[in-house]
Amino acid sequence: MIKVRISDDMKAQAKIEAQKRHAFIKHHFEVGHLSSEERDELGFWGEFACSTALHQDWKQNIRENYLTIDSYDII
Repeated sequence: MIKVRISDDMKAQAKIEAQKRHAFIKHHFEVGHLSSEERDELGFWGEFACSTALHQDWKQNIRENYLTIDSYDII
């Protein structure tokens, strides 16, 4: 198991990115315990944590806009 601490900076940026993304991306399904925006936020946490675990700068996962879905999560 790999453990990565989700920093306060990551949490704050995930919220910002989720709000930017929310306006352009339609989810294919819904869940009862999280809103679409909360799910987006959680997804950014995962992307940022994965980048950190791979010794990459998590800030490189921040896109200018989210007009389209991304082609991948991480390479």
